[in-house]
Amino acid sequence: MACVRRWRGAWCVDFRDGSGKRIIQRAESKQEAQERLAEIMRGLKVGSYDPTLAKTPLEEYAPKWLQIKQAEVKPSTLTSYEYALRVHILPDLGKHQLGKLNREAIKAFLGKKNESGLSRDTVRVLHATLRALLEEAVESGIVPVNVARRAGKFVKGKADRGEKIQFFSRDELALFLETAKSEALAYYPLFLCLARTGLRIGEAIGLQCGDLDFAGFGIEVRRNIVKGRVGTPKNGRTRRVDMSQQLAQVLRGEIANRKAQLLRLGKSADELGNLWLFQSGAGGPLDDSKVRKVLARLLVKAGLPRRNLHSLRHSFASLLIQNGESLAYVRDQLGHSSIQITVDTYGHLVPGGNRRAVNRLDDGNKVETFEAISAHAGQRREV
Repeated sequence: MACVRRWRGAWCVDFRDGSGKRIIQRAESKQEAQERLAEIMRGLKVGSYDPTLAKTPLEEYAPKWLQIKQAEVKPSTLTSYEYALRVHILPDLGKHQLGKLNREAIKAFLGKKNESGLSRDTVRVLHATLRALLEEAVESGIVPVNVARRAGKFVKGKADRGEKIQFFSRDELALFLETAKSEALAYYPLFLCLARTGLRIGEAIGLQCGDLDFAGFGIEVRRNIVKGRVGTPKNGRTRRVDMSQQLAQVLRGEIANRKAQLLRLGKSADELGNLWLFQSGAGGPLDDSKVRKVLARLLVKAGLPRRNLHSLRHSFASLLIQNGESLAYVRDQLGHSSIQITVDTYGHLVPGGNRRAVNRLDDGNKVETFEAISAHAGQRREV
């Protein structure tokens, strides 16, 4: 009979699968063992668990799972799944049978990756990939329980985002943009757009001329391009961001170039809205890898420290905060799904944030100088 019991110094789930074979799985606590047993029994009861399929190696199941996910998730998510499997998961866990994967093996894998120096966000991607893959395996009746649902300390807690982000100072950003204008004029409008809007590179190269609203000084962010695949912005939501006057002036020049291009081709100006704002020589959207190479070259030319494209997004946020803008406004401009992400990433940049926090603890009485307080104390002693 299936049960939860102590075995070799640990809590375990003891049950027989659909073929009658006895299986013992270790757990970290009695509660976890009880929860896992309940899930296993539900699977056995409805007949959704097939123990013969559980012998499938992870490396054999992963390609099939990716094909399923191709129709269900955004291209950017699929790309992250493919990368996580190819570079990290399959080299370490690919030979494991799905039915023999346990929580300890997954935690050991994540712990190893965490200690190797990978960022916590990358480790989270690895965990999310394993969790999604095994969830599909549960629903397909290959395994009775998703052993990747919890992974302990390696993926819990807040990432140390604030300590890792890199951004340009105001002077460094001005120097970089001036260098781009003089050394790579064709890319200057794109770099200015990244610096003045905080768009992700995929969102920026996904802009079309019709997304610009010069009357309202706004930009509609409707697309995201990852590895040449056009999808929706992160979180699946479109958003509107503000456009500065300087950026508007430069982008008007890009629109004029697109109109001239249409005239040369003998086409109607009505087609302007569907043209890519930042386009390659072939007329398609720019390749982000080429933009990164141009960025690296310009940084060397300007004598600036090495930075990545995302640093322009971080710079946009940090300069807004230095100017006194609220974190809520920064969240809306960047398209974060929650204010918590904005606070975790940029909260430490708020000028005097901690000082204002302790000041709010005061009772509101008039603040007195040290001398005044001492005088009052002396009067009380005299009385």
